[in-house]
Amino acid sequence: MKVSQNCIDLIKKWEGCKLTAYKCPAGVWTIGIGTTCYPDGRRVREGDKITDQQAEGFLVNECEEKAKADAEAKERAAEEARASSAKQAAEEAAQKKAEAKQASSAEQASSQQR
Repeated sequence: MKVSQNCIDLIKKWEGCKLTAYKCPAGVWTIGIGTTCYPDGRRVREGDKITDQQAEGFLVNECEEKAKADAEAKERAAEEARASSAKQAAEEAAQKKAEAKQASSAEQASSQQR
């Protein structure tokens, strides 16, 4: 999923950019524009250094990964909702069928008693 440049610029404005690794207030090694893990999965370590281009690239990668994960989670939730609705509709149809059969049986029993 593509993240807009406006989104990237807004994050950069509020996050700031440090090209040498530093410990954030939570005590996590961070670099660039809030990067704590590189795209290859390695964690940021003391002494790491990057360029401005790398910092923005890491941010774009992280934003796109999170957007993709969010879109996939939403799709799974929609699929589960559709499946749940279909199951509920089938259960309601089965209930109506059982009620109709029961009503028909009761009507037959009543007519046989007459």
